[in-house]
Amino acid sequence: MNYEKSELEMELRVANKSKRYRDCYCHTCKKDFHYLGIARHRAMHRDKKEDCKITFTNGDTYLYEYKEYKEYS
Repeated sequence: MNYEKSELEMELRVANKSKRYRDCYCHTCKKDFHYLGIARHRAMHRDKKEDCKITFTNGDTYLYEYKEYKEYS
């Protein structure tokens, strides 16, 4: 199901601090992730050189841009 999470739904998830929920969200993949697994997921986007937008547990949303990422030889 392709849909964007509403602002209210994201705020409710932030307000509910229970760790049994996956409380990080990748807007690029449209998937929820556990707060301990989101770093590896972001690294997957970096490895593929894809930009990604992630909302973390505390409600902060970041856009990571990897298309211009240069590898060092």
